[in-house]
Formats: sequence, C-alpha cells, structure tokens
Amino acid sequence: MQIIWYNSVLGEYQFGDSDEFKISQSKLDDQNSLTVLMELPLGDQNLANKVIGELNVAKEEQALVL
Repeated sequence: MQIIWYNSVLGEYQFGDSDEFKISQSKLDDQNSLTVLMELPLGDQNLANKVIGELNVAKEEQALVL
C-alpha cells in the first residue's frame, strides 16, 4: 500500500509505502505533523505522482492568491 500525506513541518506533500511513512514520522518531534490524505494500492505510482503534482499546483495557486 502507498500512502500520500502532508508534512506540515516541510510544507509539502509526500508519498511512499507504510514503512517510509513510519520512518518520516519517527524523525519528527511532533508525531501529528503528518496528515494522511490517501491510501493507494501498490503499483499505482503514476496515480500517486499525478495526485502529488495536482496538490502541489493547488498549493502554489493558493499562495499566489494570498
């Protein structure tokens, strides 16, 4: 399973498998800094890349409006 999450410390969307999520979480002082947004079956790398790309575009457009 792949997970897409938002890292509020870095201000970016990330994805990886559950082990990568746990590693990222263990490196943070505040365990609540990561918010899981979506879980995908393994092998959906293209879909994960598209979702991350769209989320980053939306974040940049929001920053331009503010």
